[in-house]
This record gives sequence, structure tokens and C-alpha cells, in this order.
Amino acid sequence: MKAAEDEVARAHTLLQQGREREARHAAMRATTSAIEAQKMALVAHTEVRQKAETVYNDLDRQINDLEKLYTEITPGMEKEQLTQLLSLMKATRQSTGLVFLAYEQQDYGTVVDREPVARQAVQSARKTLDSARKR
Repeated sequence: MKAAEDEVARAHTLLQQGREREARHAAMRATTSAIEAQKMALVAHTEVRQKAETVYNDLDRQINDLEKLYTEITPGMEKEQLTQLLSLMKATRQSTGLVFLAYEQQDYGTVVDREPVARQAVQSARKTLDSARKR
């Protein structure tokens, strides 16, 4: 995009100098550079969208797995431990919920940016639930 902007400025300067033919050529180079920049931006956007979709689907699967594990281990559990695990599940849902909301709003950059925090929450919850299952 910088190249396109530079060529536009050059075309403007050339036009002011009365060098119309050279100005037209600079304008055409600016157009070519702008088209290339747009293509690159579209490719980058598509890559981020695809990454966000992968993150979304994987986190959704992991949350569903955590829900199943929670349902499996909580029957008959002491009230204090049950309360702690419920709080943990709420916090994990909240962390991943921010990613899911960003995805639904097509804010793919935020999905990718928040992925590490959400994955950490899911891993921590899984570790705690696995530990509670072994007791």
C-alpha cells in the first residue's frame, strides 16, 4: 500500500509540473500496487478467518468434553468440592465464551489473539477435573 501511496504522490507532483504522460504512468503504477496490496490483505484476512474457525471448532469440542467430564464426576461429590468445580467451569466457559462471541461477531483477529488465554483456561480446568475424578 505504501508503494501505491508513493506513486500517487509522484503522479500528483508530475501533474503539477505539467508532465501529464509521466503522471498517468505513475497513476497506473499506483493502481497496480494498490490492487496487489488489496490481494495481499484479502489473503491475510482469509488466513486469519480460517485460523479462527479452527480455534472455534476445537475449543467448542474441548468445552463439550469438559462438560461431559464434569457431569460424569460430580454425582455424589461433597458440596464444597462441587461448588469449587462449578466455579471453575463457569470461569472456563466465560474465558472461551469471549472467543466464541468474537467468532460470531466475525472478529477473527480477537479470536486468534484470545486463543492462548482460552486454551490455558481449558487445560487448567481439565487438569483439575481429571484430578477430582481420581479421588
